[in-house]
Amino acid sequence: MRLEIFYCWEHDRVHYTQVRRLEAEGLPSKQAEAITAAITEVLNDSLENMSLSVVSKSEMQKSEMTQESNLSKLKSEVQSSQEHHFSLLQHENEKLQNDIEKMPSELSYEIDKVTAGQRLDLNLERGRIRDELSNQNAGMSYSTIFRKFTR
Repeated sequence: MRLEIFYCWEHDRVHYTQVRRLEAEGLPSKQAEAITAAITEVLNDSLENMSLSVVSKSEMQKSEMTQESNLSKLKSEVQSSQEHHFSLLQHENEKLQNDIEKMPSELSYEIDKVTAGQRLDLNLERGRIRDELSNQNAGMSYSTIFRKFTR
């Protein structure tokens, strides 16, 4: 209220001073009043338009608080997302480590399996060769005996 009274008093004083200045320059009193009123109206409209485009301090603080709140929420969401992804990575890492730890025993099992298969194949081949030699020896013995009798 006190500011408004000061503004009105100051406004009237400036208005009166402008009118007297224009009258001193030779303008009639009514023209000086009209020109000063027109200039004052234009200035007031300009100030009003400018005040509409300017944000008050309380509105600015409210907007700032809202932005800070949104930023805080975003930070929280990002942190939560990072923690989730880190947890997934840890789980995947543990799974891979377990797989790596199992590899030597699985590799050993596979080597033993292949080795046993090769041993079996060798033994079968050895048995087949023995049978074949034995058949050949039996055949030779029969031929030898047959030759001895036929001579």
